[in-house]
Amino acid sequence: MKLKYFVSLAVILCIAAVFAGCTQSGTTTTATTTTPVVCPTVSVCTCPTADIGPEALAKVAPAGSLTVEPTQTLPPANMVNITVGWKDIYGKIPVVFDGGQGQNSVKDITVVLTRVDGTTQTATLQPDNDATVVMDGTTSEGPQTTAFDRVQVYVNLYTGVSYKVADVLRPYRERG
Repeated sequence: MKLKYFVSLAVILCIAAVFAGCTQSGTTTTATTTTPVVCPTVSVCTCPTADIGPEALAKVAPAGSLTVEPTQTLPPANMVNITVGWKDIYGKIPVVFDGGQGQNSVKDITVVLTRVDGTTQTATLQPDNDATVVMDGTTSEGPQTTAFDRVQVYVNLYTGVSYKVADVLRPYRERG
């Protein structure tokens, strides 16, 4: 009787192994990788950078650089929420400070816009609830009809440490 159960169990396990694909020999498959255009991947880096001044800003975001880079995570005690809105039909990109637990530790927020033609615009956002700065992005005039603009947001703390918390591409959105 016990032999009958062991044989049945062995047959069931073999069938399960065949359907699971566990009986294949060690073959290697090569997956092709693609570079994201609109939705870049985000990785976390907890390494603080120096305060963003004009010289440091030139090193971090060279003119004409539309390549999205990794962002950093603020320490839990300094967490704040910042929303980078979508570009409207006039090329305007709103950046809104939404507050957060670490609002009192934020000195200011630096917003850098890099347009498709390589020009940049820098603005400072104060850490007040619903404080908004509107950046002038690229519109659909001329050869830039599918233009992407890059928005980077740096949170500058009173301790002198800055964190890049957002680095996104914003496409031109036509009226639909």
